[in-house]
Amino acid sequence: MTFERIGGSAIVSDRVARLGGTTLDLGAGLVGHTDHAAAGTPPRHVVTLDIDTALRPDVTGDAHALPFADETFDTVVASQVFEHLHDPFVAASELCRVLKPGGRAVVAVPFLYFLHQLPHDYFRYSANGLRSLFEPTDLRIEELIGYGNRLTVVADLLLTSTPGSSVPRRAVRSVRRRVLPPRPATPRPAVARALQRFHQPEFPNGYVAVAVRDPAPSP
Repeated sequence: MTFERIGGSAIVSDRVARLGGTTLDLGAGLVGHTDHAAAGTPPRHVVTLDIDTALRPDVTGDAHALPFADETFDTVVASQVFEHLHDPFVAASELCRVLKPGGRAVVAVPFLYFLHQLPHDYFRYSANGLRSLFEPTDLRIEELIGYGNRLTVVADLLLTSTPGSSVPRRAVRSVRRRVLPPRPATPRPAVARALQRFHQPEFPNGYVAVAVRDPAPSP
């Protein structure tokens, strides 16, 4: 688990836990992002969607052409999805279409992060990039949260478990074992809070945007 994933998942979980109703977990993959509701949070009915049938989502479908009627969902969650979409503007329009007026979308994306799930890794989004993505739709960003800093970005680039990173990762672990005492386990929520507390805007691991669909204008 990378710093980027820990930070993004914690913020998504916190924001989604405040929302209820019919929820679409878009690109849910093997681990959905809507199964974390605590007692006392708003009730919800969750529909998971992924393009990969092997992941056994409730619905198999493409984010560029969602197989749902207009205004179906109260909440849409898209965590670590939009960087893998070849036409994100079409997907943003689709996300808006299936969201009810007044409903909310919670979208998490990486920024300073390594290439992954190739060949389907197309984009990285800055804060302004996310704004421009949703500007053509009826979605208005009401909250935009960045997380991470120079150190966590470097750590992710050096220590992630990819073939290209295995040598520096092993080297760092070897030095750490020889020089430093054993580390106590750090709970992921504590790491996530630190990522937000010590956030450097110029070195973000990623962003989470919470956007609301504006109600339809009165006739």
